[in-house]
Amino acid sequence: MNTFRWEITPAYLDWHRDMTDYIRALSPDLPVCVSNPGVGLLGHDPIHWARKIGPDFFSLHNYPDICGSRPGLDYAAVTDMAVQYVSAAVPVMLGEWEAIPLRRADVPEKEELLTLLSRDMVWLTLLSGAPGCVSWLARGYGQYRAVKEVFRELDGRPLLPDPPLYVDITEAQARLEDLWRTGEPDCRFPGWKWCPDRSATDGRHRFCVKAESPDFQKLLDAEQWSLTTGVPFRFVLGGEKHGNGRTVPLSDLTPGDFLAVPPVLAPVAGYRQKALLADGGRVCLLYLQNCGPAFSWAVDDGMGGRGEQFSLRRRKAVPVTMRLTGVWDRVRLYDLDEGRFVSDNSGALPDPGVTDHDFVLLCEKA
Repeated sequence: MNTFRWEITPAYLDWHRDMTDYIRALSPDLPVCVSNPGVGLLGHDPIHWARKIGPDFFSLHNYPDICGSRPGLDYAAVTDMAVQYVSAAVPVMLGEWEAIPLRRADVPEKEELLTLLSRDMVWLTLLSGAPGCVSWLARGYGQYRAVKEVFRELDGRPLLPDPPLYVDITEAQARLEDLWRTGEPDCRFPGWKWCPDRSATDGRHRFCVKAESPDFQKLLDAEQWSLTTGVPFRFVLGGEKHGNGRTVPLSDLTPGDFLAVPPVLAPVAGYRQKALLADGGRVCLLYLQNCGPAFSWAVDDGMGGRGEQFSLRRRKAVPVTMRLTGVWDRVRLYDLDEGRFVSDNSGALPDPGVTDHDFVLLCEKA
């Protein structure tokens, strides 16, 4: 539903329920999904819709200049946060995404930026527990081959996320959901920033209110702190969890909650870490992203300056030394730029030297 007639939300939900019931009556074994406009979490609340409609899975649509942003947190990371949020209620798969403004621009490093974006979207969301990633509009840039090779090594291993930290979003989700009923009369965005509610049929603003809300900003905090420390987490509702990790309400979450947990791999300067822990901590998949100064997509802010709509990851070669903080029976390192496993041994890791490559680390216990 690519419209923001908030006042008829109940009618939207009724139509989706009717269509879902109709499809299931025709084909009971066919999984049914629903999706959202490309604004991620900033439009109709996906958890609200998942509860009211009851799909088998949700297809998240997220475009960079309209899904929310934060300086210092790139588009792929914002998208991963949205995937994690929706997965608290229903299985979710990234369906639509692409840095469309960049694709149309004359930027010398465009192909490199879009390749890294494809890599990030795939690995970040899969390691958040998504069952897949669809590159509708976006190109795959060959990134799915590495996914196939790495995950094939874990055939038969349970890969349900089992992180050491669970973040309860119950109260925040209720507030974000309730915005469709209320809203505010004034836009919170500066004039250069797109807000669909400037033409909302009831004259109320929800989109910008949600983007600027403390709850949305705290969701972004969780993503940022996790990538910085390499400590995985999972959003949950009502304190529900699958493992033995500690649960913290989103409102109480601090960087200290992540720093209190030993990461699988000691921090590597110039890199972010996205980890998936599963099978009671006996399996770890770790995505190592080389992060240099980000590419900023900015527009004229109408006041003689520039306003950032979104950013993308860039790389910068740095000296890399990898050190595991625990003991594993088998450790393998996959170089995503070389497209192959470069190490397979019983615990030690190679020293890649000075590099800007991205890696995936597989750690297993018997």
